[in-house]
Amino acid sequence: MSSPKRQSHARLCFTALLVVGIGFMLIGMFLAVLPYTQLDHVLSPEEFTDKAKRAATLAMLKRAGGITWLLWSLAGLVLAVLSLLRLRSEHDVSPSLPAEQADSSEPQSDHR
Repeated sequence: MSSPKRQSHARLCFTALLVVGIGFMLIGMFLAVLPYTQLDHVLSPEEFTDKAKRAATLAMLKRAGGITWLLWSLAGLVLAVLSLLRLRSEHDVSPSLPAEQADSSEPQSDHR
């Protein structure tokens, strides 16, 4: 059985991992829209109005970025889901009851 202090440290660590996971997902979303925000820095105003040039440059910027946005997003999703599952499983077990009492509080059938 773990002590309440250890449980609070575990809860704090998994909450921090949840925040990191959400941060990773936000980085992934930022990286997904980054090529669109870079267009005005890469192209001159005359080139920006040319649809073919703009589409070609956007495709090149997306290709340069690769799938890093997807990797960041998936890593964040995995961290967030695993942290939530652990926090939720820790929340379901009452820390004030020992394991024997928690098991004995469930209704037992009389099969004699």
